[in-house]
This record gives sequence, structure tokens and C-alpha cells, in this order.
Amino acid sequence: EAAKIAEKYNPDEININCGCPVKKIVNKGCGSALLKDIDNLIDIVKNVVNITNIPITVKTRLGWDENNIIIEELVLKLQDIGVKKVIVHCRTRSQMYSGNANYDYLKMLKDNKNITIPIIGNGDVVDYLSYHKMLETNVDGIMIGRGSIGNPWIFNDLKCYNKKIDNNDFNDNDYFNDNDDYKIKLRPLDEIFKMIKRHIELSLKYNEEWKTILSIRKHYSGYFKNIPNSKIIRLKLMNFEKTSELLDFINNYIYEI
Repeated sequence: EAAKIAEKYNPDEININCGCPVKKIVNKGCGSALLKDIDNLIDIVKNVVNITNIPITVKTRLGWDENNIIIEELVLKLQDIGVKKVIVHCRTRSQMYSGNANYDYLKMLKDNKNITIPIIGNGDVVDYLSYHKMLETNVDGIMIGRGSIGNPWIFNDLKCYNKKIDNNDFNDNDYFNDNDDYKIKLRPLDEIFKMIKRHIELSLKYNEEWKTILSIRKHYSGYFKNIPNSKIIRLKLMNFEKTSELLDFINNYIYEI
């Protein structure tokens, strides 16, 4: 039913998420829980494929746990029932978001000559080094999720990185700073504030004010990650209860800079 509703809006594709690891989703038999019952997963996806002409894609994980990694078998079955693309988060459900994403499985999928549909890699792409590492698996595309939280610039950064590589004009200093654990260039405060302001203004188009205030608070730690002496600023931002006050603070702070 959801697919038929979505079809009315003529989307480029409809993606079925068979990888969400969150407990409240899994407990309902959804998301990653489907990895414990491949027959049911395939039945669900097949029914959606058969009911719409919109391309169906699937996002999933490697398997339920390290003893039940079924991604290769699953991709082949999804391909056989007409799925057009598979996005693979390179962790098991039991890992949640801990440990490291294992890109070796992406290479395994791409090396399998029987797999002809596009494979999109996902997991731990947070900077140009992790991006480049995933590219080396020969995936057909890369999906960035959590890596963009607090860093919506990451997409443009990686486009610029590609251009620099193509033009043999890449300079590590463009991306590194003194902290080896952080490999996306730090933004000046005025640029961060401008992005937060835009974030708020866009949110207000779709949400009530109180929802915007609550939702933006979850992003402050990401926006100010590794920015020296930013704790005081974040605490001030957390205390505002009206977007007008929040925007006034941001505008004045940019002006002071």
C-alpha cells in the first residue's frame, strides 16, 4: 500500500530499508529483523516489485551477526526478483554502529561476476580518506548518512576532492589539521553559524517552532565538533526556546566576527 501511495508522486526509486538496527524497529519484525528470515524479506520485496513500475531498491546490512553474514546470498536473491540496486551498510545488526564498517564485503560483492546490479556502499564515510578507501572496493556509488550530521559540507568537500584528484592538484593541507583523528577541514565560526541559520530556516518550513528548536539541539555537537572553546557557545544555543532569539544570537555573533 505504501508503495502505491509513493508511486503517485513519481519518485526516482522506492527504497525498502531492511537494515535499521534500532530496537523498537527490530522488535516489530522490521528493519534488520528481516535478516533472520530471508524468505520473508524476499517475499515482501517481491510483492512490492510486482505492484509498481517504480524501480525498487533495498538497503540492508551484512547479516544479523558475525556468525550469520548472508549479504552475498541476499543480494543474488534480490537481483533475481527484480531489485535494481542494493545499498549495503557494512556492519551486522549486532554491531549496531560500533566497531568499524568492513569494506571487504563490498569488494567481495563487486568481484562476484553473477552480481550485475549496482552495489552502493555505506558506513563510516566521514572524510576523504574513508571515502577513498570505500572507492577502492569498486562500488557503484557511496551513501553518506551519519557522516553528514553536523557536517553538511561533506558532499561538496568530496566533490572538490574528486576534482583535485582529476586535476592532480590535491594538497593534504586542504583537509588535514593538527588533530590526526579529524580529517575534514575545520570551518570558521561564521560559516558554521550561517549553516545553522539555514538549517533552522529550512526546518521551519516543515515543522512547528518547538519541533525545530528541539531537533536542532541534537546537531550542535556535530556542528562544533573539534572547534576550540565552543562549549560556551553550544550551551547558549541550547538555552534558547524561540527561533527568533536563536537567530538574533547567530546574526549578532556573525556581525561581531
